[in-house]
Amino acid sequence: MRDKYPISYNQEQDAFIVHLGDKDVEFERIGKLYVHRPFEKESAEVALVNTVEENSKLFTERQVSRAKKARDLYHAIGTPSLHDFKAAIRMNMIKDNPVTIQDVTITEKIFGPDIGALKGKMTCRKPAPVVDDQIDIPKELVDTQYTVVLCIDSMKVNGLYFLATISKELFYRTAQHLGGQSSEVYLEALRNVFRIYHAGGFRVHEIRCNNEFRPFMEPLADDGIYINYANPQEHVPEAKRNIRVIKERVRAMFHRLPYKMLPKLLVKALVSKAAKKLNFFPAKGGISPYYSPRMLVDQRALDYSKHCKYSTGAYILAHNEPNPSNTQVSRALDCIYLRYSDSHQGGHELLHLPTNQRITHRYVTPIPITPAILRQVEAIARDEKMPSGLKVANRTGRIRYDSAWIAGVDYADDEFEEEFEDETFLPQGEDKDEESDDEWDNEEYDEMDPEEIYRLAPLEEGVEAEDFQNEDDPGEIDSETKDQGHQEDDNNEDAPDDGDDALPAGVPEGATVT
Repeated sequence: MRDKYPISYNQEQDAFIVHLGDKDVEFERIGKLYVHRPFEKESAEVALVNTVEENSKLFTERQVSRAKKARDLYHAIGTPSLHDFKAAIRMNMIKDNPVTIQDVTITEKIFGPDIGALKGKMTCRKPAPVVDDQIDIPKELVDTQYTVVLCIDSMKVNGLYFLATISKELFYRTAQHLGGQSSEVYLEALRNVFRIYHAGGFRVHEIRCNNEFRPFMEPLADDGIYINYANPQEHVPEAKRNIRVIKERVRAMFHRLPYKMLPKLLVKALVSKAAKKLNFFPAKGGISPYYSPRMLVDQRALDYSKHCKYSTGAYILAHNEPNPSNTQVSRALDCIYLRYSDSHQGGHELLHLPTNQRITHRYVTPIPITPAILRQVEAIARDEKMPSGLKVANRTGRIRYDSAWIAGVDYADDEFEEEFEDETFLPQGEDKDEESDDEWDNEEYDEMDPEEIYRLAPLEEGVEAEDFQNEDDPGEIDSETKDQGHQEDDNNEDAPDDGDDALPAGVPEGATVT
């Protein structure tokens, strides 16, 4: 390949780059080999969030050109309200105006609301009232599951460490970012999980984990929590499956985004939100087919405007309320949406692009992603030395590939059906959909007798009885049957010849010969 194309080496990413002229192909290191995986690059370019480029592909070049002219006219007449702008066009208030109302409608679909108007005109809004949306869970249901068994393991996404937990029976999941690998960091993360369960009326009394967590768990054992360690070179199946499901949801969210590189705050939001959203629906095989893990532990219902209105990674203009307000400070901030706030009144956690800081605002307005926003997000990721694409690894840094089947963690085909339901955790080595080997061993088969084959098979000229003997099992016809067959042949030789209508030897009377 070096004879045909120039090749360079990127020391920071440990990758070889082949320069093809019109594009560069990157070969990253996996183990002892350098591999190019084109599907990661291609999938990153197909975005399901709104971008100006993707929106433009829905219209012809002429329509896009007229939409740009409509937006220029909107700026030229002083950015009025959309209602006034359409009214001026409808009443023909502008002489020789080439812009139509349809052009204005297409402009809004391609470019979204005007950013300048939002940043200049936005005013302070009345705060949302604090409404307690707590729901009542049957006390008997909580009492029967009062003691919780927690299964934990750690994972690494694009170089950031996370502690993933799941409770047996409740199937409540969490994924918390770890700021380091010290025992204090792990203990603080676990205590945050304990607080969530305690607030819901539950108590963690047992933790199941790998032996690598042994140095961190001694303080918890002193608090009366039983620690069950897996045997050497073994693992906790529920924890491993939990990480795999979270990884799949993170990958699903990543591949709808247009960014090739993700900042740290965006990665943290993707992982934690993936675990949170798995709690939205009743767990298959859980304690209740009606109450979701979120309803059981958090005891709160979902609200569309608070929890489901915006998706992670979208370009957002956050409503800003500067103090004092009689300044030229922007009334809207350029942000990337991270996740919803857990407060009763609602709110939104955002990545403020100019400062790369996390902020919380009450009201936001979604805007289609522009190429400038794409470049800014990826520039932040490069400054933080984040890798391109999405790489999920275990605590030791070993990348978890989709094709890696882990012993003891059964692969469930129905987990990838339309509804993407999670398979029930079954005891190791058991599967409710498979029949036992004993049932097949006890099955009786009605083997066909060779003489029965002889009588049923159509005979051709020159075919003898011995030709119907099983070639794979010679001698299966016993000697008594053979002698009886030869005796019948001898008797048939003495029979008178009835012509062409005579039946061949051994064929029952009344049978039809073809």
